[in-house]
Amino acid sequence: MTVDVPVFSSVNIPSLVLTTAAVIAAFRFKVGMLTVLVACSVLGILYETIYGLV
Repeated sequence: MTVDVPVFSSVNIPSLVLTTAAVIAAFRFKVGMLTVLVACSVLGILYETIYGLV
C-alpha cells in the first residue's frame, strides 16, 4: 500500500498566495464572499495579463 504525497515543486506559488489571502480576508476580516470572489478574479486576471500563463 502506498500513500501519495504532494510534491512541493508542483505547488503553484501565486495560486497559493491568492488562496491564503482569500481565506484571511473571508475569515479574519469578515469580508463578504462576493467581494472576495471579485477581488480574486481581478487579481488573477491581472497576474495572467502581466506575467502570462503560469
